[in-house]
Amino acid sequence: MSSCSEILRNPPKGHHFCQLHTTGKALDRALRVYVMAGLQKKETVAIFSNADRLGMIRTCIADSGLDPEALEAAGKLSLHDGSKTLEAFLSTTDPDWTGFRRAIQNTLDALATRGDHSGGKVIRIYGDMVNELWRKKRTEDAVQLEKLWNEILQDGNAPLFCGYEFDGLDPAAYRNPVNKIGYVHAEVAATEEDELSVHALDRACLEIIGFSLSAITRSSIFRASKNEPSLPALQQIVVWLERNLPMHTAEVLERARTHYSDAGLKRAFSPGDMRCAANQPY
Repeated sequence: MSSCSEILRNPPKGHHFCQLHTTGKALDRALRVYVMAGLQKKETVAIFSNADRLGMIRTCIADSGLDPEALEAAGKLSLHDGSKTLEAFLSTTDPDWTGFRRAIQNTLDALATRGDHSGGKVIRIYGDMVNELWRKKRTEDAVQLEKLWNEILQDGNAPLFCGYEFDGLDPAAYRNPVNKIGYVHAEVAATEEDELSVHALDRACLEIIGFSLSAITRSSIFRASKNEPSLPALQQIVVWLERNLPMHTAEVLERARTHYSDAGLKRAFSPGDMRCAANQPY
């Protein structure tokens, strides 16, 4: 089992973590692992996402042989349209943070009182409303939303997985300071696609600036201060490049994208393809 999928299958209680996935499809794969592992453990699963992703989860659950409607009726599955929640409470002109928190808290409180309570009930939560705000460049609102989640989860044992679509090889992705994501999570966990991305980025660094950066990503040079959050190797390397070799960053990332595409095509047709956590047995 890959360490990247381990946190999705067995998140620590009360752990607020996120993953930065290259594409929406990659995020979907991670969410399927997270949800199905929770249902297998008899945990309650609450999801706040867009209509398309909610539909994908319903299909995934049904394909596994479970009945999503029966799970909802039993209080073991709770699906909420996060886009509508954002529209209702977090308009760009006058965000209603109090109302938003009350709506989320009431939902979780209602779930906590339903179903089997033997052995202590665990509610496994997923949300990507922050991803919508982040992609709309509403950085401060995204950070505030994450802080609200921290307050809501403070006294409970519910793990929370926040999903972001973040192309780590796209310079535009770093126009929002990625470190801000790290500050409001207990962990920014690596993803299944990071291995290939870091390999491509490392190769580009060797070709353009003459040395590899991945081998020293945990060195103190990758943090301007001890108070900075820990990020996965991919984001650490790019942040360091932007701070120290900004004149090369765009060229390195462009070259890395080429290597990533080439390697991806080779692996797609190779018997030794990268393991995808979503394709492993539940």
